[in-house]
Amino acid sequence: MPKSYELSVQSFVNYKGNYINISLMSKAEKNEISQNINIKALNRLNERYIFEKSTAKS
Repeated sequence: MPKSYELSVQSFVNYKGNYINISLMSKAEKNEISQNINIKALNRLNERYIFEKSTAKS
């Protein structure tokens, strides 16, 4: 049985700028990989919060 593949594009914004992640993955791998991507996105949001907090001194 042939594998089915899915093209996926994610766009993130962090304090260093914009970037786009493009990947081709088999549907079987999709859940695992998208969970990893979501964790990375959350980590970047946390980095941004810490960065903005540390540079917002009056």
